[in-house]
Order: sequence, then structure tokens, then C-alpha cells
Amino acid sequence: MMVGLDALLEEGRLRAIALKRPVLVSRSRPVPDPADPVSLFAGADAEEPWRVFWCQPSRGEWIVGIGAASILRGSGDRRFVQIKEGLRSLMTDALVEAPGIRGVGPLALGGFRFDPSARVSEEWRGYGDGFLVLPRVCYAGNKEGTWITENLVIHPDGFDKKASSDTVTVGADGGQSGKSSDDVESEAVARKRWRRSVDRVLKAIRAGEVEKVVLARRVMARNLPSLSIERVLSRLIEIDPECTVFALAGNGTTFLGATPEPVLKVSGTKVECVCEAGSAPRGSTLSEDRRLGEALLADAKERREHSLVVNAVAESLNGLCTNLQWQETPEILKLRNVQHLSTTFHGLNTRRYHALDFVEHLHPTPAVSGVPRDKAVRLIGEIEEMDRGWYGGLVGWIDASGQGEFTIALRSALLQSHTATLYAGAGIVEGSDPDREYAETGFKLQTMMSALELEG
Repeated sequence: MMVGLDALLEEGRLRAIALKRPVLVSRSRPVPDPADPVSLFAGADAEEPWRVFWCQPSRGEWIVGIGAASILRGSGDRRFVQIKEGLRSLMTDALVEAPGIRGVGPLALGGFRFDPSARVSEEWRGYGDGFLVLPRVCYAGNKEGTWITENLVIHPDGFDKKASSDTVTVGADGGQSGKSSDDVESEAVARKRWRRSVDRVLKAIRAGEVEKVVLARRVMARNLPSLSIERVLSRLIEIDPECTVFALAGNGTTFLGATPEPVLKVSGTKVECVCEAGSAPRGSTLSEDRRLGEALLADAKERREHSLVVNAVAESLNGLCTNLQWQETPEILKLRNVQHLSTTFHGLNTRRYHALDFVEHLHPTPAVSGVPRDKAVRLIGEIEEMDRGWYGGLVGWIDASGQGEFTIALRSALLQSHTATLYAGAGIVEGSDPDREYAETGFKLQTMMSALELEG
């Protein structure tokens, strides 16, 4: 039986006074008319500290968070532990009225930076090393219906204090240290820079320092007309419905994308992890597409790159999962502009680890960093002349019991005023050809290019 909101708030007030600390009150109820998640996100007040969008079109599941009842932040090597402890403290003694449906109730949404030790550029400063936001209002939908959850943190003095945030507000131009439209790096210069970076990685591989390094590059489009976030998200959903479409908006920026790699799903005692490494373009005909897929599966260099990721993920999960299993031969995942080698892991979380325990062990996966991970990340910091920010990081959500989903923030862009910064990467192993890897980043960029209508 649903408790009246006033009664629930009064119980929360009394509990906060008795415990002498803040208490979360969370109430979920069904929404009779189906809601459009893109419209909910795009139509929310832009002055809210954070708005978060999460959608898996092929599964018919989505979440939209608006505002912040609480923001949990972490920094450096302890960011996962700090946020996990903060979340557990927030959920302990919370008053929750929810239907017991996965993805409905008090959810914390957000993510983590790729490398917290790297220099932070101005456009990424407001995001920090990692944060999860408990929205003031959270909509969640699946094939069964739509729910709205309202969250309020009540303090012992009886007042709900506005969620504090240590974010830095970025001005209209963002202070971004990019180039103007008159001096954007030419294609020839970009290719030359890329070849130099790949050659440096190959030298490190031959010296036995690393086995694989994932290099990334960015493309900046400036002086764009007004960007419609609603249109961009709608196009991403239309372009790649098999991907997870996400967006985080705050501090005058929006980080969004359509990522193919659902790195982690913790549901009850079940754990699922997907790793993708090794890529090829799609064909213009069915026969060409099939030929390219078969060539990818037979390519020794691509299979070696993939196996490095599989072995590293297996090692990370073995310490947490029981009955860990995965297929011996990778599958082909076909997306609109690219196809990947893909391996799915299944395990049991019999020891009831928190989703952030898995995240801490997995991030950054070799699919976006390299092997060995620490050496690859250091080399990336030395070679790449940019701040990846949250590109290659993680975005996702966690519920009150520590279950949730995270995906790698790939096929993504940071939108700011009239500027879009797009990111793409490629794994470099022995035998990699700089021009072929550069072409790979090109077709990976096409998803965001299409969504932003930047073709040509």
C-alpha cells in the first residue's frame, strides 16, 4: 500500500532528528501515460546542476535523472571506494517506497574519468575524477511501463539543503584551449601526428615495455549553429539502437554518445561483462559485409588484440566472480559503421560484491587502455597531446542494493556552446599499420558525425 508523501516526509524528519544525520526519503510511483525519455531530458531546466540520460533502445529500457538531491564525488585512486562508502551511507536507514522493479527507485547515475592522474583541461574540469548523482526526480521506463521517483535528503533541522557541488562553472566560450575554425589541424597534420604516435607505441612494444596500447585522437568542430540535444540524442538512438545512448549535462556542457560496449551488468547474483576489441568497417553490400566480418575473425593481428583484452578481463573478474565462463571464439558485433570482435563473460556474484567493486577492478579495461594496463596508461599520457576527460571512462547507474550497469564512454563527444569535440581510438599491437588504424578511428567517428550532422 502506498504511503502518503506527507507521512513519509514526516517519518524521514523524525528519523533524521533521532539519528542526528541526514536521511534519504525516496518515493516511486507509476506514470499512467508513457513518457518520451529524450523529451524529458531535453526539456528539463538547464539550470539544474546535472541531468543524466541512459537509454538502451533495443531493450526498451531508459532512465532520465533531473537535478541533484545528493552528489557523491571521489578523487584519485580512492574515487571508487569514496563513492561506494558515500552511497552506502546515503542508503543506510533511507525510507524507500519502490515497486521492487530493476532500475526503479533511488538510483545514482554518473561515471568516471579515464585517467585521474592526467592533467585536466578546462572543458573537463567540472566533471572531476568521478561522481554519481542521486537525482531529485528520476524517470525510468521499460516495456512494462514508466515510473517517477522523487528523492529528498532531509537533515536533522528539518530542511532539505540543496545538494552541494564542487564543480567549476565554465563560461559561454568554455575557456577551451582548442583552435579556432581558421586554424583547425589539417587532415595531413593529423595523420602525421597519428603516425608519429603509433610509431612510438610500436617501438615500446618491440622493446618489451607493453603488448598493446589504445591511442585516441579528437576532432573539433567549432562555430557550429545552435545544437539541439534533443535532435542529437534522437539521431543516436535511430542510428545505433543496439548501443547504449547516454548523456550527462551540467556546467554548460553535455557529454553524450552511443557506446557499443556494456562493460558491466550486476543483477542479483548474476554478473555479465562484455569486451570488444578488434574492428573492421561495414560493407556496402551483404556479400562484402560478410567478407569483411570473416576476414576480421580470421585476422591474426585483430585476434591477438582481442585475446589480450579477454585475458585481462578474465583475470580481473576471477577474483570477484565464481563460475566465470566465456566463449572460446569471439562473436562478430555489427553496428552501423563498424563491426567488432566481441566476447561476453558470465559469472556469479555469490559474495555479493558491490557494482563499484567490479568497476574498480575493470577500469580502465585493456579495450581502451592497453596491456599491461598501468604501463599503457602512462604511455598514453606521454604520447597523446590532449585530455581524454571522460572519453574511455565509464558511465552508468547503481541502485540502493549496489546493483547496476556501466558502459565504456565510447563513440562520444563533448558539446559546449557552439563547439563539439569528438573522440575515437584504436588498439595498437605488433603488426599494426598506422594508416589502417587511422582509418579505423575515422569510421568510429562516423556515428557522432552523423548524429551532429557534420558529414561533408
